[in-house]
Amino acid sequence: MTSTESRNFRLGVLNGTLFTFAEGLMDPTLVMVAFVSTLTASPLLIGLITPLYNAGWFLPQLYVSTFLQSWPLKKPLYGYMALVRALSWLGLAASIAFVRQTEILLALFIGLIAVNELAAGFSGLSFMSVVGKTISPPLRSEFFAWRLTTGGALALGAGFLVRFLLAQDSPLPHPQNFLFLFGLAFVFAIFGLLTFLRMDEPPDT
Repeated sequence: MTSTESRNFRLGVLNGTLFTFAEGLMDPTLVMVAFVSTLTASPLLIGLITPLYNAGWFLPQLYVSTFLQSWPLKKPLYGYMALVRALSWLGLAASIAFVRQTEILLALFIGLIAVNELAAGFSGLSFMSVVGKTISPPLRSEFFAWRLTTGGALALGAGFLVRFLLAQDSPLPHPQNFLFLFGLAFVFAIFGLLTFLRMDEPPDT
């Protein structure tokens, strides 16, 4: 492994670790659904959260591949979309802090989730392209294993933090407990973004 590839390897693992922890704080089947259920009793809106996550991830990739393959560098698209995702998490926190009308807060929440996952879908192919160019095939299994292992360990810790803050005897009352979780996710997402942007991507010829 060259020094450049070793550096890319470490940065990529750290990126996955930080983003996995951030997503653990925003788990759609637990945190998102729990928050939406405090805003509405509609089973349709509550049940919309997880399908929205899945659709936002897969649909954009059908269109991104047609123009992304002609770009010599794929990392800028990932950077822009990861920034959009991080800002959407910040927007969720800001909405909880400043919006008091339940209907408006619910609309903002669902809209920002949609933006977050669409951005994730747009960045997915660029992420894999960068990994394919910076991590050699013999190292990719180890690369993703480290990302999943370290990220999973932190996500487990995120689960305990979520349980602690959303419990009935939480030290933070509602909605400050959700505000703290979304704000913390924003911080870790930003650090995850910065680590990936420091990877050295060679241009396509």
